[in-house]
Amino acid sequence: MYEKKKAQGAVELAIVISALLLAFTLLLAFIQAGERKTTLKNEYEALSDIGYIIKQELSVASNALDGYVREFKLPEKAYGKSYSIDVEKNNTLILKTKDVTFLMVVPSFVGNFTKGMNKIEKINGIIYVNRE
Repeated sequence: MYEKKKAQGAVELAIVISALLLAFTLLLAFIQAGERKTTLKNEYEALSDIGYIIKQELSVASNALDGYVREFKLPEKAYGKSYSIDVEKNNTLILKTKDVTFLMVVPSFVGNFTKGMNKIEKINGIIYVNRE
């Protein structure tokens, strides 16, 4: 009988330890999921900020007179991540990191935006970006 109680105690201890390990693992998973969500939100906000810089520059140029010229800088990274800048034919600006995509409609222009320095000009009513 003494051996049975000893074995039962060992089984109960194993069950308690297993339950604690499961609870700890679930807690870590929830913490990691929350951090991932925060990181993605921050990346999206960084891309959004870059998008609004581009849109503002294009809006100012579209309202300016011919001869308007301005240089401005876009960041090399978005929240510490590499990103790409693309534009579709319908004037949709697409900013992307590995995990996040930001879309925005912008005024018409000719050219491409790059990370770093950009030059925007208005000639004969057309907005040029980084014209060569």
